[in-house]
Amino acid sequence: MLEKLHRYEEAIQAFEQALDRNCAENTAGRDEVLFRLALASFNAGWPEKTMMSAERVIEAGVSEPWLYLAHRLAGSASSNLGRLDLAHYERRMQAVLNMNMATHRALLGRLDQASDNLCAATGELSADPKLALVCEAAWACLMARRGDRESALWRTNLVLQELDEHSRDGSTRLDCLEQIGQAMLLTGEFERAKECWERFLATTHPPVAEPTGRYHLGVCQWHLGDPDAARGSFRRAAAQGINSYHARLAEERLHELSKAVGNEIL
Repeated sequence: MLEKLHRYEEAIQAFEQALDRNCAENTAGRDEVLFRLALASFNAGWPEKTMMSAERVIEAGVSEPWLYLAHRLAGSASSNLGRLDLAHYERRMQAVLNMNMATHRALLGRLDQASDNLCAATGELSADPKLALVCEAAWACLMARRGDRESALWRTNLVLQELDEHSRDGSTRLDCLEQIGQAMLLTGEFERAKECWERFLATTHPPVAEPTGRYHLGVCQWHLGDPDAARGSFRRAAAQGINSYHARLAEERLHELSKAVGNEIL
């Protein structure tokens, strides 16, 4: 409504407050709010804020069509940026896409391709105060998937130390804890993994992240010899009403447990 009345500054404030409150009920809703924030910034005549908002859309790993529209919006704003280094913004956006692609390919077992993507991302983001730490966490997870336990633990300790010593925004904490929580599971550090996922769940997060945290917490609890707690976590992951990958995994694990208590879960 505020946008239709051309009250763009008020609309920008409303969208930012909505994101802070995590009021989007699902990923698609969050994606639209992020894009509308960028669009309101563009219509308000603020090219710098438009570019920064478009970056937030891309960093969030949003779904289509919002990712495509964000790229188009950033391109439209670029002609008005003048003094800004457009090449820098383009490189940074590509680096964020490389980081997201690395995570996706690692999950698919394409570890060499994931490493190439992450190397490209790190080269551009190493000086970024926020995303450099997320890259470090992604490296910890990738090293764990490769079976390099020593490197995975070393990088995990660096990330945890940084999170403990310096204040970080919620999205950075969530991204880092998700990566190192998986790294600790993959290296068999179940107690430390459990602590990571408890911290993940204690951090303000969007609803779609709840099944992810609950599922992995349940895996940790199972390995630590607490099957009742594991079942409770799996049930909570599956009961969110969100059709996500980890919600479905939690349902599968509950079904397996109902047939044969004692099966190892991961």
